[in-house]
Amino acid sequence: MVENEIHRGVVKSVGRDCVSVRLSDGTDCSGCSIAMFCSGSGRSVVRISAGSTAGLVPGMPVVLTLASSTRWIAILLCLVMPVAAMALGIFVAGCVFGYSSDGVMAIGGVAGALLYILLLWFMRSATDRVVRWHVEIDKEENTY
Repeated sequence: MVENEIHRGVVKSVGRDCVSVRLSDGTDCSGCSIAMFCSGSGRSVVRISAGSTAGLVPGMPVVLTLASSTRWIAILLCLVMPVAAMALGIFVAGCVFGYSSDGVMAIGGVAGALLYILLLWFMRSATDRVVRWHVEIDKEENTY
C-alpha cells in the first residue's frame, strides 16, 4: 500500500483514539480529492481519529499520511457515483414518463443525483470511517 504524505504538524493534545494536530505546512486543500471527507480542510487545528496514539505527546512534530486507496474511494464517492445516480435517474424518468420530454428526463437526472447526495448524508458516519489517517512521528524534525 502506497502512503502519501498529506500534512505536517505538531501534536496539540492526545486522546485515547484521537489526536489534535496543529497543521504547520500551510497546505492548500482546494485541489485534494478527499477534501470533502477531510477534517483538516481549511483549518489550522484538526482532530483526527488515529489507529494508535501510543508514543505521541503534545508538542511532538508529526507527519499525517493517507493510503492512496483512500483517494480512489473519495473520487468514487464524490465524482463517479453522483454521475451514475444522475444517469440512473434519467433512465428511470425516461422509462416511466417516456423519452419524449427533455425536461422530465432532466428532472429525473437531478432527482437521482439529489437522492444519492441524501443517501451519502445519511451514511456520513460510515463515510467518515473511510478516511483513516496514519499519524507518524516526524523523523526529520523530532527532538524527542
